[in-house]
Amino acid sequence: MAHAVALVVPGRPINRNDRHHWRAKAKLTKKLRSATFDLALEQWGIPTRVLSAARCALNVAELPAAEITIADHCRTANLRDVENADVKPIIDGLTDYGLWPDDGPAHVARMTRLPPIKTGVDELVLTITWQAER
Repeated sequence: MAHAVALVVPGRPINRNDRHHWRAKAKLTKKLRSATFDLALEQWGIPTRVLSAARCALNVAELPAAEITIADHCRTANLRDVENADVKPIIDGLTDYGLWPDDGPAHVARMTRLPPIKTGVDELVLTITWQAER
């Protein structure tokens, strides 16, 4: 049995091809990490950064490594390259939130990117799945 949660991150993702000055990129990354934390609180209703409390609220006892599926929804027909959306700040925001102690391979086993699709709205949808231990 698997347990899954989805996180919808509105807006265009950070583009890996953008040539931001390092200071501007750091500011943007910090803002996105914080926004991800706030989105997780809002969408999942877990009012704490404590990992054990987050696990209890998600009804998952001991979480195995997570698998993350990233769906890039685009507003227009100008679809982004599959690998172009920078999701690292979002994953770091979920780490800040306490969903896992760190985003290393012991806690995030795999990330799968789906091809971008035109939906009429710019957003990333991250589906985080934990497979039951066998």
